[in-house]
Parts: sequence; structure tokens; C-alpha cells
Amino acid sequence: MAKQDKIFGYNDPFPTRFRGLCDEWEKTRRELAEEFNVTRQTITNWQTGFMVPDAKSLSDIARYFGVTTDYILGLTEIKTLNNLDVREISDCTGLSGKAVQALKRLH
Repeated sequence: MAKQDKIFGYNDPFPTRFRGLCDEWEKTRRELAEEFNVTRQTITNWQTGFMVPDAKSLSDIARYFGVTTDYILGLTEIKTLNNLDVREISDCTGLSGKAVQALKRLH
């Protein structure tokens, strides 16, 4: 059996959502490369769909951005199972959902 290339198209769900999360969180390729212990080129390849992250990296990406792997792969529109919690905390504190997610990651 021939080896299949492991790539996404630029507009496929993973690269699109990964780029969106990187932009939303205002993270540079350098910061992300350090966080995920990969090169900046690997981050670029994930963002363009040229490469597919392995299962551990995919899990790390989802955890880092506070989303589910199903969301980042385009299997659901629900970013996190804790959306209700984030929304409630945001309403009570006046913090943005992004700020609440950042605080949750620190915990």
C-alpha cells in the first residue's frame, strides 16, 4: 500500500481553526513553537495545512487554547465542554471569555 501524505488543505477545519486561535490569542509562531516544543516552521506547516500534528501535539494544542480536539478538528462548533461555565464566569466578573480561559490555564 502506498504511503499517504498527511496534509490538510489550507481551508480545512484544523488549519483554519488553528490560525484563528493563534490570532485570537495573539500568539506568535515563536511563542507557539516554544510552547509545543517544535520549530516555527512546524507551526507554519500546521497553520497552512501542509503538516498534520500528531495526537499528542493535537491534544496539547487543544488544551493550550482551552478547546476540545473535536472543535479544532472541525467535528463540532462547540469550542469547549465548559462554555457554560466560562459564560457564567464572564457574566459575573465582567471578564472576557478569553481572559477567563487564560485564568483557567494558569490553574
